[in-house]
Amino acid sequence: MNPNPFRDQGAQQGDGLVMAFELVLTTTIFAGLGFWLDRTIGTLPLFTIVFGVFTLAYEVWKIVGTYDAEMAAHSEARRPLRQGPIR
Repeated sequence: MNPNPFRDQGAQQGDGLVMAFELVLTTTIFAGLGFWLDRTIGTLPLFTIVFGVFTLAYEVWKIVGTYDAEMAAHSEARRPLRQGPIR
């Protein structure tokens, strides 16, 4: 996580673009490997579906976990601001 909470918006958009490419490309690569394996073995599109769904589920789980960790860190950084005035 970046220690500067006030990063410019361009960097945040770049992070989102990287996550989107990673989500799509990783899923496509593994589904392609499953397709190749299906054609080699001669099965139905079993491995294509299994590899694609498993990879997509993992990528979504990873993105949600990263988001939760960033929000927890952001909330913890703002905790002193929520405590109110010091007496």
